[in-house]
Amino acid sequence: MTTHIERTEAIDASEPSPGGYYDRFGPLQKQADKWLTVGIILTGTFFVGPIGILCLARSAMIMRKAQRLGQQIRPWSITIIGTIVLIDASINFLGWGVDLSPIHDTQLGLTFDSGWGAMFDGAYYVDFNGHTSIGGSSAITEKAFQLIPVLIVMPMRIVAAVAFLQMRRVGYDYLIITSWMYVAMWVGYTASIALEFDHRLGNTLYGVTGWWAYNLPFILLWLVLPYLMTIEKRQFVSNGKPTVLPPPQEGPSR
Repeated sequence: MTTHIERTEAIDASEPSPGGYYDRFGPLQKQADKWLTVGIILTGTFFVGPIGILCLARSAMIMRKAQRLGQQIRPWSITIIGTIVLIDASINFLGWGVDLSPIHDTQLGLTFDSGWGAMFDGAYYVDFNGHTSIGGSSAITEKAFQLIPVLIVMPMRIVAAVAFLQMRRVGYDYLIITSWMYVAMWVGYTASIALEFDHRLGNTLYGVTGWWAYNLPFILLWLVLPYLMTIEKRQFVSNGKPTVLPPPQEGPSR
């Protein structure tokens, strides 16, 4: 599906109306978004991710059905990007938030963090809960990189992605801003691990290979940035200006 829109007319439903956001789409879009929301929440917890994936698949099936019926749906590219960003931000917020908060003293926190540390990051295994004043990871620099995503970057990305899925221009703009923040945070985080290589990667089961295994998905999220630059901005509501959406594609007649 192309990201550019040609020779389409402005849809009047972009103006404020009693029905709100879903006036621009067919009736099945709202039903699909209910499954999408449940899927994002479950997948974002990481622990029940497989169940969340089933909900996401159900949402995609409903959107495909709407498309076959010729109903207007939210562009697939926007749905996919918004969903991936929301899941990623939720997992990062939860993962770092557990270690930053007293939850790391609970049995669940100890099991999750120590298991993660033994496989990928030795700071969550060696001297865990005994090296810093607030406990948790024994890498002091890690605490700084927990404050940044938990208190600033990930909450901003969650809000931006929700607005992006609602096709609001502010969501599009802030998704670009927070994507650059994400890049800066990842570069600093990587430098932090490199400076404590022996302690953090030398004490793990998988070493550098494990680091690449769990960081590759984060690196791939950088691809969101150039893609956002190609999206047709007229699709997004901005200060009551008319919105331009792709025409619905009718399915094969039966």
